[in-house]
Amino acid sequence: MVHLVTGLLLLPLALATAIDRRQASPSLNTLIQNAGKKFWGQCADEGRLTENSQNPAIYKANFGQVTPENSMKWDATEPSQGNFDFSGADWLVNWAVQNGKMIRGHNLVWHSQLPSWVCQITDKTALTNAMTNHINTFVSRYKGKMYAWDVVNEPFNEDGSLRQDCFYNVIGPDYIKIAFQAARAADPNAKLYVNDYNLDSATYSKTIGVVNQVKQWIAQGVPIDGIGASPSEYVAVTQACLNVPKCVGITSWGASDRGASNTPDLFDTNYNAKSAYYSVASLLAGNHSTSTTSASTASTPIATPTTPSSSSSPMQTHWGQCGGIGWTRATQCQSPYTCQALNAYYSQCL
Repeated sequence: MVHLVTGLLLLPLALATAIDRRQASPSLNTLIQNAGKKFWGQCADEGRLTENSQNPAIYKANFGQVTPENSMKWDATEPSQGNFDFSGADWLVNWAVQNGKMIRGHNLVWHSQLPSWVCQITDKTALTNAMTNHINTFVSRYKGKMYAWDVVNEPFNEDGSLRQDCFYNVIGPDYIKIAFQAARAADPNAKLYVNDYNLDSATYSKTIGVVNQVKQWIAQGVPIDGIGASPSEYVAVTQACLNVPKCVGITSWGASDRGASNTPDLFDTNYNAKSAYYSVASLLAGNHSTSTTSASTASTPIATPTTPSSSSSPMQTHWGQCGGIGWTRATQCQSPYTCQALNAYYSQCL
């Protein structure tokens, strides 16, 4: 998940400083803060942080923000109307506060993971009251502790129009305006986001529709602070965030491949950092910024790389960029590595 206050732009990748696997794993949170951003975050809940000793160690060392996987969704927090269960959310918030992590609330209004009673309400006023009560109760409870909230999650269709879920069908499109106003009233200092997926391409109809609609809402006074996007390519998305000044951070959805249906995460099933981790770390290490942010995680210093960068060599080193749209530097890799295209914007020596 990438957190922006404007649309996501995927631009050509810049040269990254190589970080070798033999070095101590650097903290992604520290690296991204050194590049001028606020955080590299991670999803979490009590089960993930208590199932073994490795998970909390990885979280404490590498990530500066936590986003709940399920403990703050409507079915977990208000299973029956007016009866709230804060146990899972309280646990995560307390853990984050104790460990100096920022917290992003996820989420307040979503068409999925709703208890059945919500969409059984067919009266506009009744559903509006139920929605605003849910938002006010939840946001007020954690006022002052949350960096941000995903107020409305995935409200758009692929063509950029609004999804016709029960909130839209009963309340109308103004449900989004009402939801954001309720969240702002409950915690004026929290950043408020609309979040969606498939926003990787700036020319895709959904991306265009989301950006245009959010601009309209903001012009109408709806208190939206940004757009949360859910892309899937680590290096390209990291570079895109670096390219966009208003991108404040990135949240990974899953730290370790243990228990995953495939191998999508930054750490393998034995909790070792993977190629994706080192690729992102190298990219961030080559994009230091003079701006400062409040750090919450200590890390092992990064050793100075002993291999030359492409600025001093006609061939790229391991993990270095070797191609992609707009790339004009070295396109060949030092042996035994080959240049492999990861996407249209980024090829890497692997």
